[in-house]
Amino acid sequence: MSECAQRGFTLLEALLVLVIVGLLAALAWPSYQQHLLRSGRIEARQELLEVAIAQERYHSRNGSYVTDATPLRAPETPGRRLVTRSGRYEIEVEACPERQLRDCFIATARAQGRQSRDLCSEFSLQSDGARGAVGSDVETCWR
Repeated sequence: MSECAQRGFTLLEALLVLVIVGLLAALAWPSYQQHLLRSGRIEARQELLEVAIAQERYHSRNGSYVTDATPLRAPETPGRRLVTRSGRYEIEVEACPERQLRDCFIATARAQGRQSRDLCSEFSLQSDGARGAVGSDVETCWR
């Protein structure tokens, strides 16, 4: 009497596994995309704070702020912008609306490329600590 032992998977079993994996991937993909957008926001917030610190150091030495997003990098270049490490945001510095640059600055991070699909397409930080956002509420963008 000989017994034939089956080894491996049938085509139906393999297809069933592929369908399950496909469904799991389809459910996980949007969550993964949202995670990437949030991580880009976190990086931009961190770099906005670094720009603010650099502006304050520049102000303490020179008595005024400057429109250079990297004022401690010599030579000072008015209008110079900073692109975040991942390239998802570009940061620029301007005078606060209706105020002079020697007294107040506003640093604004604007989404670039794929990050521009995020609800927080732009958010800002003023020299007095006021936070702003475009595209969503301030709390969502700064959390």
